[in-house]
Amino acid sequence: MEAIARGLASLEVLVASEVPGGVLEPAALALVDTLAAVLRGTSTVTETRALTDVLKLMNRAGHGGDPAAERVPEDPATAAQMLLLYEAVAGDAVYAFVDVDRTHARVWAQSRFASASEVDSTVAAFNRVQAPDGVTAELTGALLLFRRMSAYIVESQVRSFALALVAVSLFMALALRSWRLGLLSLVPNVWPLVLTLGLMGWVGWWLQPSTTMVAAIALGIGVDDSVHFLELYRSARARGLERPEA
Repeated sequence: MEAIARGLASLEVLVASEVPGGVLEPAALALVDTLAAVLRGTSTVTETRALTDVLKLMNRAGHGGDPAAERVPEDPATAAQMLLLYEAVAGDAVYAFVDVDRTHARVWAQSRFASASEVDSTVAAFNRVQAPDGVTAELTGALLLFRRMSAYIVESQVRSFALALVAVSLFMALALRSWRLGLLSLVPNVWPLVLTLGLMGWVGWWLQPSTTMVAAIALGIGVDDSVHFLELYRSARARGLERPEA
């Protein structure tokens, strides 16, 4: 399954603590900063914004703009005071990064054009980060939703096609009153699909909702032609014609 997001999408990380003010603890802030860095290091994410970005900038401003002070404060009380100051200046904008009780922090990530394999790689990188005790991290967002929807659509289309192929073969055998002709009808119906899907895989066109529909369309066309051909053949044989003439 290849491209699933034809445009900019987003990923969201929700870091949650079990106690009020827990996301301001050094371990929780380190997790937020690490997850933002991990997402930025993937091929999918182009930009991140997190609570730690705000704290770093405010810490630097509090030290006269010294670049060396652009780091996350180690004292939870200091971090809380910084957020109060930020809230006094920016108002409700602070709630884009943290909630009122300071139990949940958010990391927002913007994505470029993404493929299913790239999204899976991003999720795997996220899952490799271990959260400290008492803190959890959950990955969500539009890009992940698109990935799951695409996978579900492709899987359901593949299952539907397989069931349709079996049903068509069964009804062909019943209609032609011959299980041999029913099995024979599989050849012209399946071979074009094998050839087409094999060629797609060879050139790197992976399955996605639009490409899986090709199989259903080809099956519908092939079945129609097979019915006409095999029924005429059966009728000719019933009239006494030999196989080459029939």
